Amino acid sequence: MNTQTTTKNRINTILIVFVLLNIIADIGNIIFWYASPSSQGSLLGGNIGGIEFTGGYIAQVAGDQTALSA
Repeated sequence: MNTQTTTKNRINTILIVFVLLNIIADIGNIIFWYASPSSQGSLLGGNIGGIEFTGGYIAQVAGDQTALSA
């Protein structure tokens, strides 16, 4: 019995590769975000590039530490 690679199988394989790359990139972004405190300004507030931020909604309602754990 001969097996043939159909177009549907190729598309599924490509989609699986893209999903895996996305997951790996998301984990890398989380590691960078924790390693670089200056990138956390959008959540906690602060001065980024001369612009003053007040922090995100979760940080204002639940506090800074809860926002980091969320």
